[in-house]
Amino acid sequence: MENKRKAMVKTGSFLLCALLAGLLGTFVLYRWFPQYLCYTVQDVHAGELYERREATLSQGLDYTEYFVPAEGYLKSILVNLTGETSADRTLVRGTLSAEDGSVIARSSFRIGDVAGSAYGEFPIEKWVPVGQTCRFTVSFPENTKVSVTFGPEGIGPEEHVSCEWAGKDDGSVMYMRYSYGSYSRKLLAFWFLVFAVSAGLLADGFWRGRKLRREKQQS
Repeated sequence: MENKRKAMVKTGSFLLCALLAGLLGTFVLYRWFPQYLCYTVQDVHAGELYERREATLSQGLDYTEYFVPAEGYLKSILVNLTGETSADRTLVRGTLSAEDGSVIARSSFRIGDVAGSAYGEFPIEKWVPVGQTCRFTVSFPENTKVSVTFGPEGIGPEEHVSCEWAGKDDGSVMYMRYSYGSYSRKLLAFWFLVFAVSAGLLADGFWRGRKLRREKQQS
């Protein structure tokens, strides 16, 4: 009877550890590391490419875009620009901030990755506040000239609120794309099992080690 009770306590402990570890682990992933759960591109919002004009920006210029996210998980932000050579390893840096000024993400890409006219992608992979105005600042390198595609107000996408070049709003808008993702329930279940099984194995190892220590003390 005593052995049966111990076995039930042991089994219950394993199940409880597995459940708590699975829930805690998946919550941490979902909250702070969503890139391991959100892998599919669900939607892309882009500006209309009309009345385009190329502007070679002054070296070291900052461009700030104010926008309201349309969906909760932002995979990346893309800007249309022209790099001169694929060998250029200079970085264009971007900083995404919330309405209160707190930094959500920092990202970058190499100019050489967008040689010719193309979209340079800033990976974000973060949850963003839907319905609140966010700020995305693009910092162009000081030692390289970059041609960026601009258009008039009204090109979209729907997220656009306003923009500033070096603190001034002249009515021109950089062509941008916002790529949104959705989380996978299969990945969520997979990580839950990983954390749960790992916790169960650790609990089993702890229990066995404790049992061996007791047997050695008794002998």
